[in-house]
Amino acid sequence: PGSGVPSQLPYCKTDILLEGIDFHCSQVVEDIFRRCSALRDRVKAITGATSMDDVVGVGKSAMWHLRSAVNSRRNLDLGASATPLASEAERQSEKGDDDQLRLVWEAMEEPVESWCERYVERLFS
Repeated sequence: PGSGVPSQLPYCKTDILLEGIDFHCSQVVEDIFRRCSALRDRVKAITGATSMDDVVGVGKSAMWHLRSAVNSRRNLDLGASATPLASEAERQSEKGDDDQLRLVWEAMEEPVESWCERYVERLFS
């Protein structure tokens, strides 16, 4: 394993959930905006952001509200009639229904997923 994963831990690449990789444990948001000026310009056009800090901030907000904080787990104790652990209203975070954030996330989603896949590959190389 690479330096990111201690060799004594029995992790495999398939143990890593890409959704668990976000701006709390990596530089994914900063990196995708630094590497892709077209994406940065798209977010500026959507939001009116003027600085890189603003773009990164709205990118983190979009990632949090539309990916990282999303929880669609179900209570398995209820068997076939399992219901979500949270109601639809509870799953919609405070800004999760914000059209502007949705547009930002739609622009970011593919670059984020690609970045996370490469991140995992680097950890295990």
